[in-house]
Amino acid sequence: SNGVIGFFLVVLILIIFLDFRSSFLIALAIPTSFAVTLIILNFAGEDLNAISLMAMIIALGMIVDQSIVVSENAIVYLKKNSNKFQAVLNGTLEVVLPVVASVLTTILAFAPMFVMTGIIGRFIFVIPVVIIASLVGSLLNCFLILPNHLYHALPDPEEEAEEPQTKP
Repeated sequence: SNGVIGFFLVVLILIIFLDFRSSFLIALAIPTSFAVTLIILNFAGEDLNAISLMAMIIALGMIVDQSIVVSENAIVYLKKNSNKFQAVLNGTLEVVLPVVASVLTTILAFAPMFVMTGIIGRFIFVIPVVIIASLVGSLLNCFLILPNHLYHALPDPEEEAEEPQTKP
C-alpha cells in the first residue's frame, strides 16, 4: 500500500507543477521502470519481499527525475521550434550526458552495498539490485519510450499556427 500511495503522491505532485499531459507521460516511467526491475530481480535470483519493496519505494522518487528533465527540455525546444520531431529529438539529445551522469552517481552511491559481507550483506543485497535496476529501467524509458510518447502527445505548433483565430 505504501508503493501505491507513493505512486499517487508522485503523480499528484507532477500534476501540480507540470501540465496534465506531461505528468501522465512522466508517471508512465514508474511502471516501466518497475517492470524492468522485476525482470532483473528474477535474473538475480531475488524475490519480491519487504526489503525489495522498501528499495522500490526508495527508488520511486528517483525514477521520475530523468523523465522530468527530458520532457521539460523537449517542451522548451517545442516552444522555440515549429518542427515537433526536431524539437523532441534535440530536447532529448541535449540532456543525455547530464541525465546519464546523474544516474551513474546514484548507482555508484549504492554499488558498495554489493560487497558487504556476512548476514547483513546477504540481507541487504537486494537493495542495490532494485535501485540500480529501477534507474536503468528509468533510463531506458526516458531515452527510448518517452520521446516517442512526447512526439505523439504534445500539440503540434505548425497545426496550431494554421488554425484560424476566431474572436467571440
